[in-house]
Formats: sequence, structure tokens, C-alpha cells
Amino acid sequence: MRTFLAILALSALIAAPVRADVVDSGSLIIGQQGIIGGTMTVQGNALGVAGSVSATSATLLGMGAEIFSLTTSSGIHMVSGTLKLNPGTMIEWGDGSKSTIAASGGGTFSAASTMTIVPRNQSTTQTEFGSCFTSTVAMTTSGGKILISFTGAASNNNATGHWSNLGVLMDGDFITGDDGIKNTSTSAIASMVAPAANFSFNQSFTFLQQAPSAGPHSWCLSGWVSGGTMTIGIDSPMSRMRFSVLELK
Repeated sequence: MRTFLAILALSALIAAPVRADVVDSGSLIIGQQGIIGGTMTVQGNALGVAGSVSATSATLLGMGAEIFSLTTSSGIHMVSGTLKLNPGTMIEWGDGSKSTIAASGGGTFSAASTMTIVPRNQSTTQTEFGSCFTSTVAMTTSGGKILISFTGAASNNNATGHWSNLGVLMDGDFITGDDGIKNTSTSAIASMVAPAANFSFNQSFTFLQQAPSAGPHSWCLSGWVSGGTMTIGIDSPMSRMRFSVLELK
């Protein structure tokens, strides 16, 4: 064991001499103003922290019934004080989902969400999903599942039993549901066969999307028909359409 006396004066954080024992193996006893750095395991009957702790990777193990015990869990434990994270820092939960911290002054977790009002009287005759209606929304996600919602009505000018279908594209590609099934160019989230030509029917839906990778994404509403022309949002004050996405935390 080698013992030395060190005086640390970093930004006036530590002004008094610090006594520390340096060992290659065995027990390391750290004084009141000791600083731990690197990768290590700290064991003891009690652990008190007054000020700042900086470590690249450390495991803290308690050995008895103190103010709090660390013998049944791992991670960062604080009795009091403030845990400060830099902007953009994410917290990863046990199920693999991630969440971000609200901006300074918030103090709470906030879910990313966005919404747009979809213009009425948009039509399509395409027979598979492709181009979207004017409905694109965009946001940056942190790895959570996405709840997609559309509220609105649609109609078809052909009364011979043709299907009118709605679906969603993310970043120009078909999305995968929470059930693990990916939509295709001829599958749909919401489908309807109009009982009469130009009959307005409710085509609202809610869809839970499998978690996409964290980062910026965009979503849009698309439609296709088996025949005729589908129009979303007939010109009526009762048909106010909204398209929204919400990341679940």
C-alpha cells in the first residue's frame, strides 16, 4: 500500500488537503473529500454524498441497514440534491423504451406529439397506397411506440360496392403495427364499403405503431380504392378532420 498526501485545487472545489490510500487490490478507504474516477466497485456500511460525484462507471454496494440500502438494486441513488442531465440526454427504462427530460424549468417527462388539421375535399383514385393526402406531420422520437389517430369522414362516388381504404406512411414507407404485422400497398388501417354513391361514412381510426428508431420522422395519411373515387372530408362544417401522432412514454 502506498500512502500519499495530495492537494487538489480545481476551480476552488477542494481547498483542503486530501488524504487517500492507493491500492492495487484489497480495500480502498477514501477520505471526506475524495474523488472517485474510472471503473470500480465501492463497498461499505454507509455511503454519504455531499457535493458532486463523477465516475466513468461505478457500482455502489451497501452492506447494512443504513438510511438506504443498495443491496437489492443497482444504479444511481440519491438521498437529496439534484441530478442534472445535459440537454438531449435520454433515460432508458427496463422495457427498452427511452424518454427525454423536458426543457429546463419543466421538471417533468413530456411525450412528443404533433397534430394537423387535414383539408377537406381531397380525393384519390389510386388502387394502392402511394401518394398521401395533404396531412404530413413530423417530430423527433426517443424510441417509444407511436399512437396514430385520424378523425374524419369519407365517401365514394361509386355505389357498386367498392372499398375505400385509409392507411399511414412513415418516412415514405409502410408502418408496422404493435402486433408486428407490417402494412402493405394493398392493406389498410380503416376500410369501408359505401352503401350508396357519395354516402359520407365515418373513417376515423386509432392505430398503435411499433416503436420506430429514435430520431426525426414524418407521417402522412394515404388512401386507395377498389373502384370509383374516394373523397375525404366532404364540404360540411361537421367534418373537421385531424391527423395526429403521439409518442408513448
